[in-house]
Amino acid sequence: MLLFQFAFKYSTFTTGEVSLHVILQILGSRGDMEAKIEEATRQKIDEINRNVQMNKEKAMQRLLKLVCDIKPELHANFQAK
Repeated sequence: MLLFQFAFKYSTFTTGEVSLHVILQILGSRGDMEAKIEEATRQKIDEINRNVQMNKEKAMQRLLKLVCDIKPELHANFQAK
């Protein structure tokens, strides 16, 4: 109903070149595309979340290994006095 109201208001402001039917088709196809984009976005987010859950433990182990693997070394620019 909201799309119809918008299309009807829009058609009253035009010079008559664009019919109400054409406007409704455009708005309908735009809504379909928007729904498809939203669905694709949801699917991609779900896929990313699954990958995060699958690799979370492995990433934490690697991070802990890097943090705990301390090798004390002098800086390359260090000058003994």
